[in-house]
Amino acid sequence: MATEVIGRPRPGFDARLILDQYFYFTMAVFIALAVLTGFSFTISDNLFHPVHPSLARPPILYLHAGLFFSWIALFVFQTSLVRSRNVQLHRRVGAWGIALGIAMIGVGVTTAIIMRKYRVAHDSTETPAFLSIPFNDLSEFAVAFALAVAWRRNREFHRRLMLLATIALTGAAFARLPLPMMQNTWFWYSFTDGLLLICVLRELLLSRRIHPVFLYGVPLFLIGEYSAAYLFLHPPAAWLAICRFMIA
Repeated sequence: MATEVIGRPRPGFDARLILDQYFYFTMAVFIALAVLTGFSFTISDNLFHPVHPSLARPPILYLHAGLFFSWIALFVFQTSLVRSRNVQLHRRVGAWGIALGIAMIGVGVTTAIIMRKYRVAHDSTETPAFLSIPFNDLSEFAVAFALAVAWRRNREFHRRLMLLATIALTGAAFARLPLPMMQNTWFWYSFTDGLLLICVLRELLLSRRIHPVFLYGVPLFLIGEYSAAYLFLHPPAAWLAICRFMIA
């Protein structure tokens, strides 16, 4: 007669184990796929084969694109190292990640200003007020990234903050999806918020409480997103003046 071995876990699907051990790597892969999908609809016309070849793109745009995709690739690679428990290599690569993150912020702000000047000069429908969108995304990235670096020895804080920092960058990819709802110029943030909601639900399912990173980070992200959307869609005179000064 077969007997059950006491203390040995029964084989089968364990949702909590999946959420605990595979969540960050799965989210990294999903974000990478979302970014590749979104930009696949515009990268040819915007970078490789411009619709108007005579209007050369500013060179910094290519640098910005290279850094952006490098960050997404690095995030997937780093989460895979953690998943495979290769912590030593993860930490060594992390030093390069810090340099890449700093470059992302500096180049990102510069690119936003230069590209806004470029678009306003070549398209009468463009507005300087749109700077609120990239500035918000980069600010959210910068704060989450800086805190992740400061708390890199605290595993639970570090990995959540790195995920938040990467989610902050996804709006640009979602905005490029050829969906009718994207005609509403703020709707891409709903997709970003969906990623934040997944993070919160995972916390509640695993521990029935929300980790402080998400408890405070998610509301701040929402405030930033919709404040930026308001400044873009209904720009006060002061904000327009600031934007015109920056692109002058």
